[in-house]
Amino acid sequence: MIKNQWYAVLSSHQIKSGMVTAAKRFGQNLIFFRTSTGELVCLNSLCAHRGASLAKGCVNNDHIQCPFHGIEYESTGKCVHIPSEDKGSKEDYSRFHLIHYPVHEIGGIVFIWYGDKDPVGEPDYFDAMTDPAII
Repeated sequence: MIKNQWYAVLSSHQIKSGMVTAAKRFGQNLIFFRTSTGELVCLNSLCAHRGASLAKGCVNNDHIQCPFHGIEYESTGKCVHIPSEDKGSKEDYSRFHLIHYPVHEIGGIVFIWYGDKDPVGEPDYFDAMTDPAII
């Protein structure tokens, strides 16, 4: 794969609100889910704590929750809750960060940015993908 490019990876209809969708792309196990506002999220699927698959996790308050220890991550991959810690804990959870992939949906196709730089522009696509006369 050429890094720092947008790639079409899934059809939008495969990702349902409140559900976790798993896919292997670029040799990476990824998860996709939608928040309550419809925001599409793509993260690495391995929990940063013990490497459990988040594909078996659940969406809880717009966070992905690990099925193993219940650790929760927000849409950016930042760990926001560890059940063994108090909700008001000031503990630094930065070591439990997941890889976040920027996402765009165009014409029913999910594109993710694969690379180590910030995304440049929007994905390239054929005009026919968004032409109401064709779709």
